[in-house]
Amino acid sequence: MLKKSIGLTAAALALGVIGLIGNGCSSTSTSSGPSDSGPAGDTGPKKDSGPSGGDSGPAAPACYSDVGVSIPWGPATLHQNVCSDADIQSYFDLCLTAPEAGVDGGGLCDDFILSHVGCASCIIGPLKVPDAGTASGTTPAPVTYDGSSYTFLNIAACLGAISGADATCQSSFANAQDCAELDCEGCVAGDDANGTQTTACINYDLNSGACATSYPVDSTCATTVNGVADADAQSKCGISSSGTFEDGFKGIAHAFCGAP
Repeated sequence: MLKKSIGLTAAALALGVIGLIGNGCSSTSTSSGPSDSGPAGDTGPKKDSGPSGGDSGPAAPACYSDVGVSIPWGPATLHQNVCSDADIQSYFDLCLTAPEAGVDGGGLCDDFILSHVGCASCIIGPLKVPDAGTASGTTPAPVTYDGSSYTFLNIAACLGAISGADATCQSSFANAQDCAELDCEGCVAGDDANGTQTTACINYDLNSGACATSYPVDSTCATTVNGVADADAQSKCGISSSGTFEDGFKGIAHAFCGAP
């Protein structure tokens, strides 16, 4: 289950976003299936080049594992107006910090999800919400449970949505990073405070690993998304200068699911 004191691991991704990962203990309460998440950021996007998708690069880090992830999500839809700010706070309190936190964790979290299906379907994706009805499984969510221990925030999809990039670029940019986070989840637990090991793994995956092949991002796409101004990333995607997971979650959840 996720702990109340969620740890943060910063990873400088090759595509140019600072990633923040919510850290918890292993639990069977996390949802299985494909990831619909991406990294969150405590600063604006970095304007470096995208992955080559095919260079030889360094050897794969020992903690890297190609999990064969398949991500069906397309471009993000922002401000769906299905969650109030109070709903977003309640989801954080009940599903990310409560003792039974996590999808299928039981108790108050499940009660909230079942009584707020529309909001919960937006926050964690309809594939993980009972009775989600006809909500599209191809619409990315701002937060999801990946693997067994970590929750990721989907800042990459929001940056794509506000960048002016086309749909193919938006999807590839965000999904490549989702893919790399899953492949590099095994690096996080033993990493240092700067996320050195995780960063190396993600950069390897985005440039030379399985995710570079599955979700190639050309230099034009990377330049477009990385061109989002820091101020826009903060005001439109909720990227918080505080760097806390809670602030990052509330900001990105409002960007995706709150009112305009």
